[in-house]
Amino acid sequence: MVATRRLRQLIPALLGAGLIFASAAPAAAKMPYFSVELDPAQPAAGELITVTVRTWADAEHSQQYGFTYEGPLTEVVEFQRRGEGTGVPALVPVPLRMVEADLFRGAVTLPVGEWRLWAFPHGRGADSDYGPGYPSPIDVVVRQDAGFGGWAVPVTLGGALAAAVVVVIAFATRWQTMRVPRARVTPRPTSMP
Repeated sequence: MVATRRLRQLIPALLGAGLIFASAAPAAAKMPYFSVELDPAQPAAGELITVTVRTWADAEHSQQYGFTYEGPLTEVVEFQRRGEGTGVPALVPVPLRMVEADLFRGAVTLPVGEWRLWAFPHGRGADSDYGPGYPSPIDVVVRQDAGFGGWAVPVTLGGALAAAVVVVIAFATRWQTMRVPRARVTPRPTSMP
């Protein structure tokens, strides 16, 4: 009877330990090893950022895995805003679609500011390291404008003002030459052979 009672007490403990060990497997175990590339790496505001995810059979990223998935892959990578921002989303998930086996792509645009791309953002926490074979966080700074930065409007207005001054000077010079009487030249007779 004592053995039966102990066995009854031991069974829930064994089941609990089994559940703990089963749930302790890394979140990454559900997803093969993968790498992430961004194009462009440091975009301008409103510029489309293409996120390319490649899956691998090994942590060294030397062998293809053959991973396929129907529909969008969500919650694998996500941009998170760093610092404060008014009216700007704090999280921008990247839905990925399969292009071919082991190759997935998604595209997003980000507002101006500092961002960090996380793998498994809803896994073990933002500061977790999933170990070799999985991407480390990628920092991205989104600039104001690809061409002139914050000077786009002043440069445009300054250029327009300079062009207007050139037109006024050209017109004034032409007007002055039209008003000055020219010396008359008497025509010379031409001879015909």
